[in-house]
Amino acid sequence: MEEAQWILDKLASLSGELGQKYSQLVGGQNEVVRKIFKVLKLLRVEHLDVPMITRYRKYEYADELDETAVWLIYSFDQEFGKF
Repeated sequence: MEEAQWILDKLASLSGELGQKYSQLVGGQNEVVRKIFKVLKLLRVEHLDVPMITRYRKYEYADELDETAVWLIYSFDQEFGKF
């Protein structure tokens, strides 16, 4: 859950349109962190790749997150793994 919270903070701190879009998610923080955690679980535990998640598991993260967010979560997960 700490990684999910860190990723939400990274999404909200992006510059430009993406930053504005994802900074609005901080309001519903608990739900968004839970959905980010679900995406991380799909990546790490179920070993699904991003195209599989975005096409067939959209119901896991829909409403708060979009396909771009899933790609960013994947990227930030790689970055977090370096810590």
